[in-house]
Amino acid sequence: MQLIVSELVTNSVTALEETARHMAPQVPAVRFRLSADPGPDGAMVTVEVWDQLPSPPRPRSPVATEEGGRGLLLVGAVAKEWGWYWPDHRVGPGVEWRPAEPKLITESTALFGKVTWATVTNGHGRGGPLPTPG
Repeated sequence: MQLIVSELVTNSVTALEETARHMAPQVPAVRFRLSADPGPDGAMVTVEVWDQLPSPPRPRSPVATEEGGRGLLLVGAVAKEWGWYWPDHRVGPGVEWRPAEPKLITESTALFGKVTWATVTNGHGRGGPLPTPG
């Protein structure tokens, strides 16, 4: 789970750093939340990371000598599933994030940023059980 949180937050921060100079006087922001949901297959933990950039995350295929570009590949390898959506309304303090119906996604909605998410079920992703801390 730590890897997923780290990679999704890092992707948002890195992307915002590249565009922050064009956002003045607005201060760039990244928010994340963790939620657990008991289900028939065990508890599912979802990580959601919101940032102000409307563009979808794009997995890359970096060459061996590149330092970055593997975050979403790592997330895809250890998460049960991952994806992204545009919030259906502005995200702010006390505002619930909800996935938008495709028909409700408009250009103005996309201006409110995006949420990238990943899930792990019962401590397991595609890579098997997560190691026990300690």
